[in-house]
Formats: sequence, C-alpha cells, structure tokens
Amino acid sequence: MIGAAWSFPLFVVSFTAGCSADRPEDFGRRWVRSHPYTLMGLCLNDETHDFLLYKAAGFNHVLAWKPWREALMEPMAGHNLTWFGNIPWITPDDERTGIKRDHTTLVPALTRKYSGNVGWLVNDEPTRDELNATAEVMEWIRGQYPDALIFSNLGADLDYSAHAQRFLQTLEPDVMMYDSYPFNSIKATWDQPDRDKWFARAGMVRKAAMSAGVPYWAFAQSIDRSGEKRLSSESNLRMQLFVYLTYGYTGQAYFIYDYGFKNAPGLLDEKRRPSHIYNHAAIANPEVANLGRAIRFLTSTGVFAAPTAKGVDPFVDPEILATWKPHGVANDPLRSVRILDAGPDRHGLIGYFVDDRGQTYFMLTNLWRKPGQIEGSGKNTTLSFRLVFDRSVRSIWRLDRRTGRPKELNIADPAKGLDISLPGGTGDLFKIGNGKFAGV
Repeated sequence: MIGAAWSFPLFVVSFTAGCSADRPEDFGRRWVRSHPYTLMGLCLNDETHDFLLYKAAGFNHVLAWKPWREALMEPMAGHNLTWFGNIPWITPDDERTGIKRDHTTLVPALTRKYSGNVGWLVNDEPTRDELNATAEVMEWIRGQYPDALIFSNLGADLDYSAHAQRFLQTLEPDVMMYDSYPFNSIKATWDQPDRDKWFARAGMVRKAAMSAGVPYWAFAQSIDRSGEKRLSSESNLRMQLFVYLTYGYTGQAYFIYDYGFKNAPGLLDEKRRPSHIYNHAAIANPEVANLGRAIRFLTSTGVFAAPTAKGVDPFVDPEILATWKPHGVANDPLRSVRILDAGPDRHGLIGYFVDDRGQTYFMLTNLWRKPGQIEGSGKNTTLSFRLVFDRSVRSIWRLDRRTGRPKELNIADPAKGLDISLPGGTGDLFKIGNGKFAGV
C-alpha cells in the first residue's frame, strides 16, 4: 500500500501480558460478531487530528498507521476511540538503512500509554518471501495479547489466487484483509480489464477466506493521487462499499482518511478540511453500518451479475462473475430480475446469504457509477430493477439502510413483481418470510 521508510523510538518497559481463556480457533468470527461493523480510515498524517470530524464521518475505529506519533495518538485517546495499530518489521532494506523496528517493545509501550487498542495490522502487503517473518511477529503479539485481533494486508502478486492461499496458510490471520483499488488512472472510463481484475480479486479473497473459515475485510479507495488515482465520486465510493457488503465483507477501511501524501488528498485536503468525498462518506458510512449489523451474522452463498438487456455487454467477464439465473441458488424464490433503465454501464449485482438458522437473504446492488462530481452523484446514477418472485411470495422484507429497521414491502401483483430503485453504487438487503434479520 505504502512504500516509505520511517523510524520510531524504542521504549523499554516491563510488561506482563494479561491472560484470557484459550483462544478459540474462530476468534476472528466471534470478534466480528461482538463488535459493530468495522469502518475505519487509515490515518497517516503526523499533524494533530480533529477526531470529532473523524467520528462525524461514521467511523468506529481508527487505523493508526504510525501509532508512535503523539500528534495522532494523543487527541485520539481524548475521544475514547478504539484503534488498530500498524506494525512494520525489519526487512533487508531496513538493515541496510540502519532502521530498527522492535515490536516486542513498541506494542507493550503503546498499549500501556494509549487505551482502546483492539488489534494490530502486521506488515502491510508482505511478499511471499516475507510471510514467515510476518507470521512470527503476528504469533508473538497474539501470544501476548490473546484478546487482540491480529491480521495483515494482502498485496498484489503475479499469481494472486496462490498468493492469497499462501498468505492464509502461513499467517493464519484472525481476519483476511486486502487492498485492490479500482480507479487507478485519471481516465474518466473504467476499462473492462480493470473491472475484471477488481471483481476477480474480490471474489478470490472471498473464496480463500471462506475456505479458511475466517472473516474478510477490504480497503476502499478514497485517495486522489496526482497522475495515478482519481478521487471517488459519490457513486464510485458507494459502489466499492456496497459491492463489498454484497460479497459478504464484514469490515472496511478507507485508504486514506487524512492528507498523507503530497498532492494526494483523501477525506481531508492539505489544509485538513473535508474534501468532497468526506461528505459522501459521512452519508454512506451509517448506511453501510446498518446493513453490516446483519452481514456480520450471515454467510455468503453466492454472488452473481444481474442479467443485462439484449445488446448490452456484461459489466464483468462472465467467467469471473456468473450471470444470475432462476434456481441458481438453493431456496431462491426469485424467478426474474430485470433492469428497467437498461443501457451501457447500467448493471446490477446480486449476493445471497444464509444465517445460522438456515434462513436465506439476498442483496441487490446498483453498479452504475460515473466519475464526475455532478453526473457521478448517487441520484444521477439511480437504477430501477424489477424483481418477480414465486407466486406464493406476497411480500418481502428490506433492512432499511438509513434507519437500520426492517420494513415490509407488499407485492400487490405477483405476476408483475416488485420494482426497486437504488442510487448509484448502492445496495439493499432483503429477506423473505419474516422481518427477523440476524444481528438486528
């Protein structure tokens, strides 16, 4: 994610770790279910932060990228915010530069000085040659702090699927986190190869994490780095957040919250004022958190592209994202899905879930997005979908993303079905049978 050298002071402390009961194998799953849906911004800047502004954006944890910086940590502590720390470790490059990073002193010192620590991200984007050393650091922290969530962040590799498997097998993280930024150019278009790669990685991480029995998290792009990445429009941002929900991701972090690079604002600009994306995030995050209350307790059972109109090309290669069809998922009462405002780039996504009691859910997400500030607003990229169910279905329940409350939607004419309108990049979670959403 970030290529830079830094150093931090070493602390000498006397520390005896608190002990808890034997750490369960499904610690990550239990952690996710016992905490609100994780939403956090990566904070890199070493200037004093206004954490009232941070909390107003809807974040519930802080990802402190350099937690030894007092300008970041002191104001955070004053607002009683929980935080994840990033732990870098010695690599051959560090040995050449003489920089020393010692987690055995850093972690105890920071957790004693600043309350609210809930976990550690160890070694961002480790290469295959760095996995064993990363695992040793993670295991040490896990042994000393058995109640902390310990994970790393998967980076790119030529063989992405195999690298994801190695990552999980070697590190055994509590959650699997990765980053893949969809809008990596200043072009207005989002080309097919870039779309295919982004959706393919989202699917690979989902599949690998589910096979390993761990929850999975992702970074959403919110940075505007001159000449490299463009700052998200409202629909661009929402599409990332809600696609991850549709795939069953139970936590997300923004890269980046503050102004951490020259000529590269995130949710804040160079004067630490809210950028335009801050306002979009402050509206979207509570909606994501409301749906995430239920997603934390669900297991993803399938993700599909909504059928396209005749003559409209698929949004993603069907080999990467199969197209929805009736009876494609067990106990699916849907019989037809149609996009009413058919046209180029107007596509949808359908994700299926099951809860611990075997009850089924589905999430419908509008994939239409545009890069511009005006044309890329959620309102100007709204799509309507027509859903036709088995004739026995006379109503369905929607978890209102604004209020977090279940709401019943009656189907007056089963043959006609139900029309659902969604702002650009936005999704809704539905359940058939009753309004008892898991986790709500």
